[in-house]
Amino acid sequence: MELRNIKAFLYVAEQESFSRAAVLLGYAQSTITAQVQQLEQELAVPLFERIHKTVRLTSAGREFLSYAQTILHTAEDAKTRMRHLPMASGTLRLAMAESLCTVYFPRILALYHQACPQVEIRLLTGDTVDLFQKLRHNEVDLVYTLDHRIYSPDIVTVLEKREEIIFVASPQHPAAFQPLFFSDLVEQEFLLTEKNMSYRQHFEERLAMQSLEIKPFLEFGNVDMLRSLVEKGIGISFLPAFAVRDSLQAGTLVRLQVKEEPFFVWRQLVHHKSKWLTPPMKAMISLMQELGTEADG
Repeated sequence: MELRNIKAFLYVAEQESFSRAAVLLGYAQSTITAQVQQLEQELAVPLFERIHKTVRLTSAGREFLSYAQTILHTAEDAKTRMRHLPMASGTLRLAMAESLCTVYFPRILALYHQACPQVEIRLLTGDTVDLFQKLRHNEVDLVYTLDHRIYSPDIVTVLEKREEIIFVASPQHPAAFQPLFFSDLVEQEFLLTEKNMSYRQHFEERLAMQSLEIKPFLEFGNVDMLRSLVEKGIGISFLPAFAVRDSLQAGTLVRLQVKEEPFFVWRQLVHHKSKWLTPPMKAMISLMQELGTEADG
């Protein structure tokens, strides 16, 4: 039952004329006639008596009149309500790489909550495979990840920025100011993120190309903890440059002089192509695009 047919019925009933209803609605009379006829077919009853150029409601038409008015008023109320909903309210489900969560997101979250205090945020972290599985099963709305550039027909990328992953150590570490190759690195004590972290996997793939393997003495998912331990002189690590920026500037960490091709990944904010962009999603996307390449801090 189409609203336009119900609207045509109400105008004809009010005007007691198909031609006057057509003028008021801006349609040809034949269109109004066809719409009313379609409605009569759906209801399986005649709604109007058409006798000698007069148009009157049948008993069924009079019975249907109140229903038609209620249906149309309800539809108009729904439209009005939707137009006046808060710009950003409801729930936003975000999934992201742990290193992005601890470094970039605190500032983003503070600004977002200030702008959209009515939005409830549900945040989870994980590896790339897990994050995208949740996205494709509509368990999250947005994914903020750190990995190779994403090329997938069902994924829309709304923000991307290339990030470098570097080797770091304490200034007091014996390897701090020496030129190093991968063959030298594998002899060092490493503190690394877990194996399922994207840039850890990229590092091991590059090592495998030289028939090398690394066995870290500590694996841990929290980037801040790894950074803190390395600052204390406990081994070396392989971390996003943005995650250790402040430590490098303060001199508590140094970038190792590794004579190999640099490592780069992409910081990306994505959503599923079939996902309706809710006001909370649009607000988050807009904020993160506005912040652009800035880091937390």
